[in-house]
Amino acid sequence: MRDAPETRHSLLARLHGSDSDVAWVEFMKLYEPAIYRFARRQGLQDADAHEVVQEVLLSVRTLASNPSNARREKFRAWLSTVTRNRIIDLVRKVARKEKATAQLIDRAANDEDSLQFEVRHQMFAIASKVVQQKVSSAQWQAFWKSTIESIPPTKVAEQLGVSVGSVYVSRCRVMEKLRIEIDRMTREDLGEGERTW
Repeated sequence: MRDAPETRHSLLARLHGSDSDVAWVEFMKLYEPAIYRFARRQGLQDADAHEVVQEVLLSVRTLASNPSNARREKFRAWLSTVTRNRIIDLVRKVARKEKATAQLIDRAANDEDSLQFEVRHQMFAIASKVVQQKVSSAQWQAFWKSTIESIPPTKVAEQLGVSVGSVYVSRCRVMEKLRIEIDRMTREDLGEGERTW
């Protein structure tokens, strides 16, 4: 059951375990869009970005199939490095064929935090869908309009026909639920208390 507490095993460790199919679905739901967006932001075309995604996922699958080869470092840092390296390799391959500029290589090599941003963005998107189902429509709208759309709480209150205090309370409650959901996903992803593998 999804609401049950997660074990202390990291998502990566579960990729090789008996529930590997479920773990791969969860892993791909979080990381595939993030890797793809990161590759596109580096200037890759759609097909090239998909190629990078497949190569990175193959690297993860190889690592998961032989956990003894895992380095003692943070998984997301490793994933970010692998992704940047795959982009650089692809751009170099294209550059040799088309004599392309090295600008894309430099951008990918120096953009260490972008994949982390994309992962956080994907976590927020997933958490938003979960939390939106757990709160009332008015609470969600009060949060979304006042926080995401940056509409002043007084105007949101007018639009929704509620008090300004109600907007603030709804915003706080929704943000707390989002924080809890993102923390849960992070624990599933990295494993509670396990920041290395």
